[in-house]
Amino acid sequence: MKNNNKGFTLIEVLIAFTILGFITIGMFSITDNSIATKERVLTEDERYLNAKMAFDIIARDLNNIYSPLYFTLDEVNKGSLGVVTSKSNNAQSQYSDLDKRSYSDTFPTKTLDKFIIPKIISEKSKLTFLSAGHIRKIEDIKQSNYEWIEYSLDSKDKQYNIVRKVEANDIFEEDLFKNSHAEIVLENVKKLEFLFWNVKKKKFTDYRSLSSLEKNKWRAIQVKITWINSDEKEIEETRVYRPIWPQFDISSDWKKRLEIAEKNLNIDKNPVPGTVDPPVN
Repeated sequence: MKNNNKGFTLIEVLIAFTILGFITIGMFSITDNSIATKERVLTEDERYLNAKMAFDIIARDLNNIYSPLYFTLDEVNKGSLGVVTSKSNNAQSQYSDLDKRSYSDTFPTKTLDKFIIPKIISEKSKLTFLSAGHIRKIEDIKQSNYEWIEYSLDSKDKQYNIVRKVEANDIFEEDLFKNSHAEIVLENVKKLEFLFWNVKKKKFTDYRSLSSLEKNKWRAIQVKITWINSDEKEIEETRVYRPIWPQFDISSDWKKRLEIAEKNLNIDKNPVPGTVDPPVN
């Protein structure tokens, strides 16, 4: 009986294995390229995401900056009240008499109504200020609603990072941040710069160019950060932040307060007839 079953020849088998090998190599190449692209995109996205999160943290801190000068007047600038009469001076004295407590390095001055004014420190790539946005992480812990915050550039392993320090346990401690842990906000940073809105020059300038009042009462602050992405390219980003305090006409408010105090003083000195008991002989 004749057998008609035919198999593949050796050449056909070799051709099939060659084609299958090319297909397998192509699939591995595509898969490897996809994984490499995914890792590169994730790394790049992570750098941009970290930068965005850093700006969000800085924004929250700067928006909650605290200073009583946003709602009252300090002793140094009381001349803007334009008080000239002796009666006004007497009326003003009930607000301007400072108590006998000594000043500290962290709160060097006070306002006319005795609010202590926190010291703001701005140096190259460094900013220290008092914030009113502290949130207790542990219930009933003995911490203030305020917190001192410091941003600066710190070098580690030949790389500069933006670090954030917080002091909320004792805001009156003169040696701030002595027990504070430095938290890294953004890694691989080349430059950090803080500029402040100068009302007189109508532009952002460094801290030293501000007037004495503006140094403790910002209206706007510009933050510039230059960081390195995954391709070793410099990325410069700029943000402008403002405090949540509304803008008051403080001098006008104080003048009204002094006018009311002066009227009350005149009433006390010149009582209405019949309202004071006659002297007893």
